[in-house]
Amino acid sequence: MGFAVFAARAEFFTAAARTAFAEIAAAGRAEEADETPPKRDGLRQFRAAHELEAILRAGVEAASAPITAITPS
Repeated sequence: MGFAVFAARAEFFTAAARTAFAEIAAAGRAEEADETPPKRDGLRQFRAAHELEAILRAGVEAASAPITAITPS
């Protein structure tokens, strides 16, 4: 879902950002194709140990917010 949200907003990216996003998405797909059950279990344990699921969920929620609701820091 995260990639879908960012991809939907690609029109707001600069050309360099679109290129970088495409490279990140391709790397993610390649990594996913290379995953094995033990590797997935290890990643799941790592994410749980470092509470990364909550961080990722917050990132997806922020990316899903309307563009007007995002304020510069």
